[in-house]
Amino acid sequence: HKLWMGRRTWGKRSTPATIKKIEYVGKQQVIALKTSTSTFIAEGFLSHNCALELRIAALLTGDALFIENFATGVDPHRDTAARIFGKDPKDITKDERDMSKIANYQMIYGGSPIELWKSITIDYPNVALWTVEKLHEKWFDLHRTVYGWQQETIRFARRDGFVECPFSGRRQYYLDGDVDVNEALNFPVQGTGADIIDPAIVKLDALIDWKEDAILLQGHDALLFETTDVARLRPLVEKHMTTTLEHRGRKMVFDVEAKAGPDWSDMRELK
Repeated sequence: HKLWMGRRTWGKRSTPATIKKIEYVGKQQVIALKTSTSTFIAEGFLSHNCALELRIAALLTGDALFIENFATGVDPHRDTAARIFGKDPKDITKDERDMSKIANYQMIYGGSPIELWKSITIDYPNVALWTVEKLHEKWFDLHRTVYGWQQETIRFARRDGFVECPFSGRRQYYLDGDVDVNEALNFPVQGTGADIIDPAIVKLDALIDWKEDAILLQGHDALLFETTDVARLRPLVEKHMTTTLEHRGRKMVFDVEAKAGPDWSDMRELK
């Protein structure tokens, strides 16, 4: 029976996750919830790369606004909301920021107005389609560089039959000429995310003391640990999860944000 119903991840064509099974792992009886998408939700120490996909998109596309946001420490979702709604950033409401965050993650993968509207109305069912259409139009007015990169990526995929992650050379092929646009735009960003997080997992696997600590799972841009001492483990994790990438003369730092708590629903950010 259903224990919990999640929601669809932005930029992915998947159904909401449903908890199917509860398992117990580790000496401390840490609860792990196995979902229909094979994601696990568990107790422990959480560390993740901040706004990983958006940082990667900024680096690959060269979008000036996003690059400036991350370089100056400005919240990109609040800044997007302020520009779209024509308000001072400090006056942006939670709902306006939330909708702009959904737009940011949907639009870097080429989401259409109807796709964006469907995502927004999960949490905001009263938002009209025409409102989202205007949001969609204004977003691309702000991020014309992203649109240019998207069009070039799609042209390349149709012409050469593949898209590629710029750092690892990992490829998604379209040998029959039928290019899935969402997938073609998704692959270089998501693949680069894997190129960042996977080496960190390999390094940490070799370095942590498995008698005291454990890597429980990877949840996209996050790693979840079980540990007897957060203060001891945290510096090691942050060191090997933080990275800097350069692409076409641009540089992006991928910082780490850490949280800790008795379970995933009661995490507190570590300063």
